[in-house]
Amino acid sequence: MSVNVAKNNISHKRVIVTDDGKKYEKPGFLRTMGAVAAAGAAGTAAQYGIQGLSSIPAMTAIKNKASMQSDIFKTAIDAAFEKSGLAQKGVKLVDAVSENSKMIEDTLEKNAPKWIKKFPVAKEALKRQFSIVREMLLDGKNAFFVPKANTILVNKDKMSFAAFHEMGHAMNKHFGAVSKSLQKMRIPFMFLSSIAILTAMFKRKKADGEQPKGWFDKTTTFIKNNAGKLAALGMLPTIAEEGLASIKAHKLAKGVLTADKLKMINKFNAKAWLSYVGMAAGLGVGAYVVSKVRDAIAKPKEIA
Repeated sequence: MSVNVAKNNISHKRVIVTDDGKKYEKPGFLRTMGAVAAAGAAGTAAQYGIQGLSSIPAMTAIKNKASMQSDIFKTAIDAAFEKSGLAQKGVKLVDAVSENSKMIEDTLEKNAPKWIKKFPVAKEALKRQFSIVREMLLDGKNAFFVPKANTILVNKDKMSFAAFHEMGHAMNKHFGAVSKSLQKMRIPFMFLSSIAILTAMFKRKKADGEQPKGWFDKTTTFIKNNAGKLAALGMLPTIAEEGLASIKAHKLAKGVLTADKLKMINKFNAKAWLSYVGMAAGLGVGAYVVSKVRDAIAKPKEIA
């Protein structure tokens, strides 16, 4: 069966009939692919633009970390670690220096999904990524708590001020059911952000008066209509867990640092936390832009 419109035959598969009897033509393949490409580009620009702006304070602080670096921090790390009780939980504090490169790589590998080892290409790509992360650690450009390895990695000479926050992450794992749950929820909820963005990109807009049919269509329509909110929501456990880590870092540092040094730690952690808030905002706005651009270019057209 086909519907003849303006001397053009339109397959019934491309015709939408709404509850009020109106007919719409679904966008064609080429228009849809063009819309997806444009939406992806616009959404990415919006997302990373916002994330970039929000990360400026933290990145600036890291670039100027020499002003924050002090032997006082380095000495205080061990005192704070002993105070935390993390050693009794089996947590290791590894100095990220070249002599410990093999230990760093082994620690990072423990946090990798087991399935990756079954795929040589993925395994090799991950190995290259670990090499990049290792260099960042050695250069004092980042620090990590690796949950599966129960290990904190930080260069004590170049980034000792970050050790307190990473101890906070370790404390989230070992002290507190809520904080431990938030830590476990980080990755699963990030998938929610990805699903929201992909749905916004590939799910077409419903025609006026068109109702979703079946559970899958209803679910994806809901995600499509709330893509921005859901994409931002995916970052909520991360924002909460990062905040708790900084609060615990403050409590640890309070007993081993002077007031001015404690203030420096708190300011840096606040700037770093802001970058996660910006990530959530970027994902939310990015998903919204993706949906709007996709719909503007490829949406059902009413058949006269």
